[in-house]
This record gives sequence, structure tokens and C-alpha cells, in this order.
Amino acid sequence: MEETVTDAIPTPILDMLKEEWRKADDSPAFDYPFQRRANDPSFYAYRRDDPKHDNNGVRTEEVSKLAKLPMFDGLIRETKEGFSFNEHAQHALTDFCSEVYTAWAKCAERLGEVG
Repeated sequence: MEETVTDAIPTPILDMLKEEWRKADDSPAFDYPFQRRANDPSFYAYRRDDPKHDNNGVRTEEVSKLAKLPMFDGLIRETKEGFSFNEHAQHALTDFCSEVYTAWAKCAERLGEVG
């Protein structure tokens, strides 16, 4: 069965969440590309020979796993050197991971208040 965006969170993304992400804030840094250049994304390059290369918290070894997910079809492309990752798609993923940690902190805070 093919995964869709509304299915359970795919394992490669759950694996990424095992590492702590910055908590989301009101920074509009990733909003600009969506608002101003929605149809003109750039691409982040990831080289196979540098699996630990990190760009906004995403590493080449993670991109290689994400590239296999249907939700990233056409958004992550395999190249001779490695991968190219659509800027907007990567920012959406980074925002998601950050917001999960913000929600986790809120949960912990509330549990502390009632415990």
C-alpha cells in the first residue's frame, strides 16, 4: 500500500525525531520562500561521499532514506553525486520536526503542572 501524507509518520522521519530539534519559534525565515517564491524553489545538494553533511538539521544519510518515500517523489532527486532536495519540501520537514519538539516541551510543562 502506498503511503500518503495523511498516513502514519514514516519511519525515516520518526528516526529523524530521535535527535533533538530546535523548538519552533516565530521566526519567519522559512515562510519567505513559500510566500515569495512558491513556484520557484531552489534545491539543496547532498553528496553521497559526505553522508554526515548537515543542512538545517537534515543529513545526506537521512535524505537517501527520505528519497524512497512516495511523499517526496519529485521533491528529492537522485543525482550522479548524491541528491537534490527541494528547498520548500525540506523547510516543511524542518518546521515539522521543530514543531514536534515544541509540542513535546508543552506536554512536559503541562504534566509538571498537574503532577
